[in-house]
Amino acid sequence: MPLHFAGLMAISVSCEGCAKYLKNHLDNVMEMVLPFFNDPHPRVRWAACNAIAQMAADFGSDLTSNYHQAVLPLLIKVPLIYFHVVDIFRSRFEMHFVHFLRLLHFPDVGDEG
Repeated sequence: MPLHFAGLMAISVSCEGCAKYLKNHLDNVMEMVLPFFNDPHPRVRWAACNAIAQMAADFGSDLTSNYHQAVLPLLIKVPLIYFHVVDIFRSRFEMHFVHFLRLLHFPDVGDEG
């Protein structure tokens, strides 16, 4: 678990600092992040949500328009199955989920709030 969590957090930070470079490698980054939505540990699942939220903020419509079909089912499934006992993860997840949905419907407001 510690390596998965740390790896996802590193991806999140890297996306924030290197979005212009990573934009060309978004397929590879998504392949690394999405499987961790099914990890048995809640912190790893939260880190996957955090990475997607950071990428949604940094890549905006490039992420939401190209990957919504892969991301939305995972985001919908996560709280229903995993976060029922961990309230702090649930509230943070809900914040990330709302941010992703907002970018999906209003891609021009990515960095405004």
